[in-house]
Amino acid sequence: MKRAILKSTEKRPREEGIIEVTQLTNCSNKIRLAQQYGYSDNTLFLFARGHLLHDLIEELLLNEDQGLTAEVEMIVHLNGNTIMGIADLIDETRDTILEIKTTSIIPKEPYAEHILQLRIYLNLYEKITGKSMKGILLYFSMKDVVEFEINEKISDNELLDLIEKYKENKNIKKEQCKYCDFFDLCKLHD
Repeated sequence: MKRAILKSTEKRPREEGIIEVTQLTNCSNKIRLAQQYGYSDNTLFLFARGHLLHDLIEELLLNEDQGLTAEVEMIVHLNGNTIMGIADLIDETRDTILEIKTTSIIPKEPYAEHILQLRIYLNLYEKITGKSMKGILLYFSMKDVVEFEINEKISDNELLDLIEKYKENKNIKKEQCKYCDFFDLCKLHD
């Protein structure tokens, strides 16, 4: 059973030359170390639990609102870079991109990496469609659901700066260090 749950966390292979939004919002060194060593079973189990809850919530929302589209892939070319992101839900009727986050405790404020992820999605979507959207971060815990509205898309200059930091392995997120599987291997958190 545990093996099946852990197998559910396996992602599709990353395509060469494509920068995924989650690579820009997470610590670049953590991503590289995860590719080299893999995550612990405990972390993979947490990922699996989150994915299962995420899929259930997404399905429930889709059943309630026929105007929603799930798992919308966005690919944009910007200054020689190809950026790809997958928005959880898009509501064309309300001009909204919804991003679902499962958590054990609802934060008082949305996490910086989640805000950044949604801001990038707002930029990508507008580039593809020409349509400006608002963003909603939906945090689900076992006890509550809270939404935060995010309306400011990331600028192209900010996005290009993030891409450069990622490529140079300088996109270090020290606030994520204490939860990182690779804390002992990483030399960048000091």
